[in-house]
Amino acid sequence: MRLRCALAFCGLLSLSSFLPAGAAPAPAKYPETIAVMQTALTGELLAHARYLAFAQKARDEKYPSLALFATSLGASEAIHARNFMKALKDLGAPVDSSVPGFQVGDTRTNIKNASTAEMNEIDTRYPQWLARIDPEGYSPAIDALGHAWQAEKQHRDMIAKLNAATGSLFGLVVKTFETSGFRYFVCQNCGSTLEYAKLPKESCPICGVP
Repeated sequence: MRLRCALAFCGLLSLSSFLPAGAAPAPAKYPETIAVMQTALTGELLAHARYLAFAQKARDEKYPSLALFATSLGASEAIHARNFMKALKDLGAPVDSSVPGFQVGDTRTNIKNASTAEMNEIDTRYPQWLARIDPEGYSPAIDALGHAWQAEKQHRDMIAKLNAATGSLFGLVVKTFETSGFRYFVCQNCGSTLEYAKLPKESCPICGVP
């Protein structure tokens, strides 16, 4: 299975290295797909940068396991951004790799904000985006969005356990988390994010890559 420890992605993904091969489809044929993928790309670039900033904050606050967790999610978001960028370049569409500004709070606040962002993407943005591009039938973009949506659901489920304890139990839950020894793996093809204990033996549960 083409999975690597999330640490391998930290600072190493070149999001601008994908060049279209051969003749690209005419952009005029896929206006909704291009518009959606441009919006989605901006969102994933922001998520990638935000998770890495959250990881640094966790390290500053002496939460190394939480920092690794946030780095893993950031690696996944970078893969989504890479795939969205490739789809746009293959369509011959312009690509904006700038990252919007964002704020970083303490680790407890960052967990809450990450949970809210993931829920918004899962429940609202991705379903809307897929509904918009499906009629144009450009399968590389549809697949990239669909895979990212499934990976975001993994993120939500992983964050939910921590978010549920951001109140008075935060210290106890984080202490347990910090001593758990969790390791995370990220599929290089689709960004599927898994705990080591749940790693499938044969292929990625989202994209099916061996």
